[in-house]
Amino acid sequence: MNLIKNPKTILVTFLSLLLFSCDENEDTNEVAICETLNFTSEIIETENLNVVTYEFEATEIIEDDRSAVYSWTVNGRDVATGNFENPQRTINFEFETNGTFEVCVFTETDNCPRGVEKCQSIVIEGIESVNEEEENFACNDLNFTSEIIETENLNVVTYEFEAAEIEESDRSAVYSWTINGISVAKGSLETSQRTINYEFETNGTFEVCVFTETDNCPRGVEKCQSIVIEGIESVNEEEENFACNDLNFTSEIIETENLNVVTYEFEATEIEESDRSAVYSWTINGINVVKGNFETSQRIINYEFETNGTFEVCAFVETNNCPRGVEKCQIITIDGLE
Repeated sequence: MNLIKNPKTILVTFLSLLLFSCDENEDTNEVAICETLNFTSEIIETENLNVVTYEFEATEIIEDDRSAVYSWTVNGRDVATGNFENPQRTINFEFETNGTFEVCVFTETDNCPRGVEKCQSIVIEGIESVNEEEENFACNDLNFTSEIIETENLNVVTYEFEAAEIEESDRSAVYSWTINGISVAKGSLETSQRTINYEFETNGTFEVCVFTETDNCPRGVEKCQSIVIEGIESVNEEEENFACNDLNFTSEIIETENLNVVTYEFEATEIEESDRSAVYSWTINGINVVKGNFETSQRIINYEFETNGTFEVCAFVETNNCPRGVEKCQIITIDGLE
């Protein structure tokens, strides 16, 4: 009787049930899409008895005419991270030791915004150990040379570092370089990074190290040299401040049909020095989202905001005339996402 006498109560109750039903359907759709993720694992036969190579292939998920982007870990360690150009749906991984390994793939999409991860346990056995005497001999092969490269830039000293070439299994070893403990170059099977050039921008003593691991040196070996830099001319402070103040950037919304994101284009001031463009890095709320290099300066980037809120977007650049670098930031407010 009370409900019949209070039609407003009936209306409120009906709307509440309708909204609850919609939310429940959205959650159900999201769970259904998230649960489509899985991956297969297959051993790839090779002649190398010191490793077991697996191919992992994730479910292909296409949304908005592009593939989802995948990240892979082995025992919690990142081994492959995709991007829109190379989503890393399929990867090959070499296991170098016997044991049980947890292999996981992770993806997030517009219809699965909180992301989903699927894992498998992979058991590796039968890898032949390398004779310790042979391993020590192979590890001792590593060394590197250092040579100054003459340039017209008095604000830097450029060195070329070249590691010993170690050929194994019909491919070159892969090299990683650090300076004072900071990674400056990391090789891959496509680019071994056996030879690198590095610009020192300040005077001082630097420890330069190269690291490699090979089939016959599976635990890896590192060799280091101390490099003394002196004679770098300091930049006039007034000139530096002027150069640093050149940096700024514009922001513009890019219209798309995807109502789940707001896409912005950010374009930084073009600063040309030493016949090359400056290199830019971008952060959003303090998190690195893009880092340029001499091949791709990343002066212009597009970024998709997936949630409403206020975001601090910052561009950072360092140049010959602004060696300590400069950062400029803007506040971007996102609202209206469905």
